[in-house]
Amino acid sequence: MEMKLHLNSGNEINIELVNSSVIRRWAIKFCKHSLDETEVMTFAGRPYTFNRDRFDVVFNELLAGIRKYNGPTFKINDYNNHIAIQQLLNVIHHWCVELVKSKHKNQNYKEYQQDVINIGKLNALCHECEGLLTHGVRAMPDRCNNIYWDQSVQSYTNHTMQLTPEWTKLMTDKKYDVYIAKRILGKDYREAYRDYDDPTYDEMQSFGDRIPLAFEFDPLNQWNDLYELPEFLDYMPANKNNNRIPVGNISNEVDDIDYILKHDKIDKVTYNESI
Repeated sequence: MEMKLHLNSGNEINIELVNSSVIRRWAIKFCKHSLDETEVMTFAGRPYTFNRDRFDVVFNELLAGIRKYNGPTFKINDYNNHIAIQQLLNVIHHWCVELVKSKHKNQNYKEYQQDVINIGKLNALCHECEGLLTHGVRAMPDRCNNIYWDQSVQSYTNHTMQLTPEWTKLMTDKKYDVYIAKRILGKDYREAYRDYDDPTYDEMQSFGDRIPLAFEFDPLNQWNDLYELPEFLDYMPANKNNNRIPVGNISNEVDDIDYILKHDKIDKVTYNESI
């Protein structure tokens, strides 16, 4: 079984899928849908210059959304103290999660679906604010700072699969080129560690209860450099599982993956059963 990534440059990358019936069903389902634009991601250091104007626009939009839900008032006292701003954004992340959990407990009202969408947008604004900061994060190991792709189908929230024991049995810390992408309202443990966030919060996890039609194409990063780091081991609660769900590995010769990640995008993905 394989998935073929058809790139806008004309390059093709073959992904030999792990031998699993749930991965097979996921891949077939993924390839039936149109794609969102490929996102280029990184856990590397933050920008060198603080775009205060853009930050103010995003943060004010975030505060307006919080006020709509009668949330607490958040104020930045020192725009040069990005460690404090990061901690503030951590609090807002947690507030978003607690709010959406309260909505899930009582879904029988007209605005429920729109509320969930709105809260997800507020959480995304938190992430955008974080991405504009110039410091305030913990350094990641050098081999965990390479770029990778995040690729989802359009309207992926409408096409998820239930997380079952068959999925969780696949979770591993072994190196693969492609993994199921996370889609949780909080942060995965890589983000939580980097942002000095509280790993004991429920929203800090590898997955929620749904498997998205989304993957990380991540051949360059060596995440065991983080997972085996003494500081990370001290940070992680003993009962938490930070493992990831593998999709597969590159099976054809591909020249200069780093260049491709920087300059190409995925146009479509196809599935081949016979491999």
